[in-house]
This record gives sequence, structure tokens and C-alpha cells, in this order.
Amino acid sequence: MSDLNKMSHYNPIPVEECTEFPPKIPCTIKGILNETPLLKNMNGNDWDYLGDQFHSKTMPVYFVPRYTHGSRDYVIRTEEGSDWIFEQDNELGVTGQNRDVPEQVMDNLDIPSLPSYLQNMNWAWWANNKDLNSGLHFDESEGGYLGVLTGKKEALLIPPEDGHNIPQKQYYGDKHRSEVFAWNYVKNNEDHPTLTNATMYKAVIEKGDMLFIPHRWFHEVESIPKTVGISAWTRDIYNGNPMEWCNYNFTD
Repeated sequence: MSDLNKMSHYNPIPVEECTEFPPKIPCTIKGILNETPLLKNMNGNDWDYLGDQFHSKTMPVYFVPRYTHGSRDYVIRTEEGSDWIFEQDNELGVTGQNRDVPEQVMDNLDIPSLPSYLQNMNWAWWANNKDLNSGLHFDESEGGYLGVLTGKKEALLIPPEDGHNIPQKQYYGDKHRSEVFAWNYVKNNEDHPTLTNATMYKAVIEKGDMLFIPHRWFHEVESIPKTVGISAWTRDIYNGNPMEWCNYNFTD
């Protein structure tokens, strides 16, 4: 991954550590997952260890190529279970995702001991055996946290008020994905007629870290090979009001 300090068209703003809760802009919580049993029990071979933790022969898993770009034509749904992703050692370059985190993983995340702002969340997991780019998009959840259990992720984030600078495409009624890969332009310092005008933030998420992604912020995440991530997104507990979640359970 490139040295962003040399960029002249974009110069993304480095994301800083969270200092207040609820956060108002993207920020990182360094090492928050390192004290959970899940990470404390790692034995040096994180990929194999997490393969055992996420072990399932029946859990349906969705697999997509190295550059997802949201195209469902390239999504493979398999009944092989989560073991399949951890057993791949070829050029297939896939990622697995599932909204159901295995019970043994949730137990070892020791959720009750985590700060209150990471409770009452919807959790999901992601694993990729090759380099992966998520594509530039935003989610309909009311904000949440992206963590790394092993490996590393780098994220570009763009606030919703700059959405008009992001070329978007309609895909099965979904207008939440961009037509371009922002990381390609940023790393190659290539001009773009509108993307260049967008305010960008950049974050590095390493093992044990979590990144806060605010409501409706566009984000594009690159992951190095053999990265396993976990995300926690806020539940819609205020009857559909997407802003009220910020007032909930942020007391630590």
C-alpha cells in the first residue's frame, strides 16, 4: 500500500483516535480487542487459529472476488461452510462474510466486558485470503465499528455531504455504491473530475483495533491477505430514527 504523504490531488486527513463518545467523525480505538479472550488465546498462527474459531461445515457463506464492486454477478453463495475460506491457498482471491458470528467467537469476544458502546450491536465477520477491496459504498445502518482480528485494513472515508462528488451507480435499486474505486485514484495520484473535490479521511486498522464509521459515510476498505475482520453496527432501536442511536448507551 502506497505512501499517502506523497499525494497531491487528495491528501486524505489521517483519522485520529477516539476521544469522545459518541464520536462525530471517523476515529479509531486502538487495541480495544486485544484484551478479549479471542485475541489473548492466539497461538502465533492467527489464520489457522481463527479458522478453528469460525469453524462450520454448514454455515452459508458468501464469497466475492478480490474487487467486489458490489456486483452480485460475481458473488458465490456456498453451503460449504466457513471452513472453505480458510482452506483456500490459491489465486481465487475470495472473501467470506456472514451476518451470523459463530457462538464460540461471540463467547470469546467477551462482549459484557467490552465498553457499553460495543454492546447491543449487530455483529458480522469478514475473511479474505488475498488482497481485497470492498468498493466505495455506504451502509444503511446507523453507524458502527469495523475491527481487525488479524491482518490489516486501510480505509478511505468520505462524509455524506460530499456524496455529490462520488459517481454512483444504480444496482438492483441500490444507489449506495460508487462507479469508481477511490483507492486507485488516491494511490496513483490520478485526477478525477469530481472525486478530487471530495473531503477524504484515511485510517489504518491493525490487529485489535476498531474504526468508527459514522452514519451514511462512504467508505472503501482494502485488506491485506489473510485478514479477518469483525464489525458491530448499531441496532435500529429508536423506531427508524437514524440519528437517535447516538444518544444510546455511550456512557463509559
